[in-house]
Amino acid sequence: MHRRGWFCFVAALSLLGTTNAWGQPQLSPQEAEARRRLIEQAQAARVANNHAQALDFANRAGDMQMTASLRLFIAQEQQAVGQLAEALGNAEICGREAQQMPPNDRARAQQIQQACDDIKTALRPQVGQVTVQVPSPAPPGIRVFIGNNEVRQALWGIPYSVTPGRVHVTARVSGYPPFERDVDVAAGATVPVPIELRVDTTHRIDNENPNHNQNQNTTPTTPPPPSSGLSPGPFVLMGVGVASMAVSAALFFGPRNSNLAMCSAVAGDANGALNCPSEDVIGTIRAMNSASIATLAIGSVAIVGGVVWLAVGLATKKPAAQAHTTTTGFLVPTPGGLQFGVHTAF
Repeated sequence: MHRRGWFCFVAALSLLGTTNAWGQPQLSPQEAEARRRLIEQAQAARVANNHAQALDFANRAGDMQMTASLRLFIAQEQQAVGQLAEALGNAEICGREAQQMPPNDRARAQQIQQACDDIKTALRPQVGQVTVQVPSPAPPGIRVFIGNNEVRQALWGIPYSVTPGRVHVTARVSGYPPFERDVDVAAGATVPVPIELRVDTTHRIDNENPNHNQNQNTTPTTPPPPSSGLSPGPFVLMGVGVASMAVSAALFFGPRNSNLAMCSAVAGDANGALNCPSEDVIGTIRAMNSASIATLAIGSVAIVGGVVWLAVGLATKKPAAQAHTTTTGFLVPTPGGLQFGVHTAF
């Protein structure tokens, strides 16, 4: 038992060697020296009336290791730069830290506590308060901020000290759009801020009904009018062919051409009776015959091309198994002229 008690005593001493009186880890010699220099720089900045720089040095030293005297210094500098709510909060804490100082340093602890109490007495009428009212039950994972400071759940519904002026309150939670509100807080006033969370119907995901989410944001569209799928090209081409063949027929079966044929049949004996045309007119008539043959060929090709174009277009609209088209054309001379036709089988 004696050996066991001695072991516990040594273990306790080893743990105390890694912590200070405030329960914070002990600093290495280099860290302790850096902290001492920061505090000296903070005191020099205060003497130079540069309270913002003094506050920065003191905060950096406090991040390394905080004591009641250093927190009092920070509260005084915050009060000097107008951070009244932060100064009041640190004055509250430094008063409690002073009460935990060792008994052999009781006189200094009382001085620190008195200075902290003086700051609290001076600042309480000067600060404002904001009370955030979170819906109950609160959505899981909601986070509430006053300025840059997050308000813990234990402080919801309780007046939260702020520096008078415009105060920005925000709340964030997954599945809802961010809540943001600016409120004007006067000294000594308490402003309630109810946190209003509205469902984001545009972006919120409904995990219970995924199909609802797909249909919820779908904008109904009017379907395009049905299309016949047939291009006017084949009909235009066939129309050109029919017009060309009509011109060809007019040139070929014209009255001058018939008269020339009759004159050729009597071999010149009836030239005077038939009033046959002169050689110049005969040349013109023969040129018209050539033009008739050319327009006949053009019209035939145009009609055949239009029919084939139309047949191919109709075939592509059918299933592959049914898209079999056969197109044949024929040109037959008859006593009354040329007979032309096209046969298409689907």
